[in-house]
Parts: sequence; structure tokens; C-alpha cells
Amino acid sequence: MPSMLRAACAPGSEPSAWQYEKTATEFLKQRVRRWLGHSRYGRKWIRVERNREKQMIDLHTGTPWESVTFTALGTNRDIFFSILQEARELALRQQEGKTVMYTAMGAEWRPFGFPRRRRPLASVVLDEGIAERIVQDVQEFITSPQWYSDRGIPYRRGYLLYGPPGCGKSSFITALAGELQYSICLLSLSDRSLSDDRLNHLLSAAPQQSIVLLEDVDAAFVSRDLAAENPTAYQGMGRLTFSGLLNALDGVASTEARIVFMTTNHVDRLDPALVRPGRVDLKQYVGPCSRWQLTHMFQRFYPEQSWAAAERFADQALAVSDQLSAAQVQGHFMLHKADPPGAITDVGALAPWAKAWGPGPVRAKATVSATVPGRLKSLEELPGPSVLRCLYWYLLRGYLLHMHDLQGIFKQRYGSLWKQHTGPYMTVNVACPELLEQILRQEGRFPTRCDMALWKEHRDLRGQAYGPLTE
Repeated sequence: MPSMLRAACAPGSEPSAWQYEKTATEFLKQRVRRWLGHSRYGRKWIRVERNREKQMIDLHTGTPWESVTFTALGTNRDIFFSILQEARELALRQQEGKTVMYTAMGAEWRPFGFPRRRRPLASVVLDEGIAERIVQDVQEFITSPQWYSDRGIPYRRGYLLYGPPGCGKSSFITALAGELQYSICLLSLSDRSLSDDRLNHLLSAAPQQSIVLLEDVDAAFVSRDLAAENPTAYQGMGRLTFSGLLNALDGVASTEARIVFMTTNHVDRLDPALVRPGRVDLKQYVGPCSRWQLTHMFQRFYPEQSWAAAERFADQALAVSDQLSAAQVQGHFMLHKADPPGAITDVGALAPWAKAWGPGPVRAKATVSATVPGRLKSLEELPGPSVLRCLYWYLLRGYLLHMHDLQGIFKQRYGSLWKQHTGPYMTVNVACPELLEQILRQEGRFPTRCDMALWKEHRDLRGQAYGPLTE
């Protein structure tokens, strides 16, 4: 009598059912001979059927439902378990020594891209003692579940890394996951489809041995102290509520055996209820490069150079600016890959970058009132290209499909705030974080253009603009 078996979902951080089916099918294609649609595994002929539904699709991904069925003569089903076990081993072998990134697709976690090679923890140079402190705390948490159980404490741990952009917060979390042999679950709180129930389910269904990463939590919610003047920002950009986030992190229905890392550039904008102990157990400031950091970064990029050369570079870099980020210094080293003396003598090139990135968060807050006008300009007062000039750049210069690059050009010509004709609309482009914050406060709404968390990273890296449409 024919026996049939379909791959079942594996628990924890193991590959999902569709990965098993895909790997098992590829395994049979590569390892056995084909004869009239049949495959031979070991000493048995197996019929492999792959069916794709024509009228049923996954609403979250748009892909049709598929099933793979193995059929063999006989009553012994061990051959099917043997195929799936070998397919599982092949799938895990592809992830060996790599970090798997997961992203939320509907109500489940799906692998995002290909597994990445693990980043060595020593490749991320934070200030002295910071990395060791966090690693020790995480390892103590992982190895002490019984300690939490004996004392009736929920077995979960939360971390908050805050500081200016480009200082190594996300890079350190990636390297930490590689050091622990954990995967990373990326979750954007500004996702418009994210609701309270879905967030709770995703946190409870996260793969085992994984780190849940919530980046730029300040982009989704602000402190309740600002609710009176900006209620829209307090409610968030999607269906997720602030109370739903708090309950998911540390509520009655929140799950255990979980590690959550949050990052932000503006810790002062976070509500105290979000960062209280129990939701955030360890806070760590990751700031601009210190002399210790600069010295060790130089030694890592140029291991053949002497310690005196590294100290000389650190002293000259701090003389240029004391607000250099690790990303700036790394970019400087990339320009002088094979020229360590040039990296030292040309350290003054970091000055324009330091000025563009601005001072630390405290001084930036003090200078907002001096650099931003008291009210937003009216549309008639804003500079910007005319309709003919826009058509010239769109059609003749070929920037119609490269609007982001064109925004960089217009920013240089018209400043951080300008108007621009985009089809039937008049677009106001904002390329200054202080002005963007003023829009949120004055108009009580977010720009209509996409998720802030995604645009923020793009803006920080390339200096480009947001574009709220005018009514």
C-alpha cells in the first residue's frame, strides 16, 4: 500500500517547513536518478509530486500555496524520515557559521535574504569595557534560567543602546548575535500593518536562540509628555498602540526566554514607562569615538603599524573634532586602505564630516532654537525650481527615475527646505531633522511619505530629504 508523508514544521530556530520541503526536493534532484518522474533513494523508487494551487495564494507574500508529496511502495515509512532528516542536515549546514536574519511576514517570521557570515565581535570597537559588559550580561542571562525560575522572575531580558547615529549600535548587535550563534529577528514598530495582537504573536513566535531587534524606537512613539502638543505622534504611525507595545514587552501575556534589543538616537524622547526596569534591564550609551577607540580602530585596520602611530592618529583626530563617529572613522580608513601614513596626515579631511554630523545630542538640542525659525515658512516664501526647471532635470537630465539623487542637488542649491513640482502636486522637501521635528509639533502629523524608520537610515547615510506633500 502506498505511504505518503509531508514535511512538518520543525520547532525553534530550525528551518521552517517550506525550507525542509525545498531542501528535500533539491536533495532528491541532485542525489538520485530520474525515471519517468520517479526518483530513487537508496534502494527504493519514490514518486515526487509538487503541486501549486492556482486559486489560493499567501496574502502576505503573494506566492501561491505549494505542496510536495513523496509516494513509495511498501509499509515502511522510515525512508521518508530519512529523507527529511538528511534534508534538515543539509539546510542547517548552509547556515553553519552564519547569522540568519528574520523579518516579520504576516503572522510568522521568514528568513530575510541569505544567511550572512558571522561578524567577529572584535571587529566592532566600542569604548573601553562596553562590549565586555554587555556580552557578560547576556551570557549570564542565557546560562541562568533556573535562577529566574526559582525566584519567580520572568525569564526575559531587555537592552537599550542609545547615542548618535553611526557609532556602532546596530553593528555591535549583529556581532553579538554571531558571537552567541544566535539569529536576529528584525521588527519595525513603524510598520503600518503592525497591530497589538500581531506584535504579541510575533514576540511569542520568535525562533529560539534569536535576538529581537527594535531599531529606532523613538521613530514610532514619543514621550507622553508631548502628547498634549502632538497627539498624532504619541499614537504612532500605524495600528500599534503604545500600551500594546508596553504589554507585549512586559505584560501578563508577554512571553519568556526572550532577548530584546532596542536602539535609539534620542533617548530623551522615550517614555519612562518604556525604559523602566523589567522592559529595559540594561541601558548603555554608545557615543562618539574616544581616544581608546580611535587607537584600537587604527590598530585593527593597520595591524602592522606601531602603537605610537595609532596614538598619534587618535590625538590628531580628536584635535579635529571630539564628536567623530565610528562610521566616519571607518570611512576615512577605507579611503586609505594601503596607506597608513596617509590616514594620519590626511586626518583633517574628517573636519567637514564632523561639521555635517553636528555636535552631540545635548548641544544639538540647545542650538535648535537658533537655527530653526519660529514658524514654518508659507509655500510662497519657500525657494525651489520652477516648473520648466523641474522638467529640465526630469526629462533632459534623466533624473525622473533618480529622484533621491536630484534631492541632493536641490538641497545644495536651495537649502534644507524647498518646494518642488512633482506631477500635479507641489512637494515640500525637508532635509533637516530639526525642521522635521518642528513639522511634527506644529502640524501634529507625520509626513505622508513612507515609514520614518526606513527613510531615517537612508537620510543619515546620504544626507537626503523627506518629502511631505502639501495639501
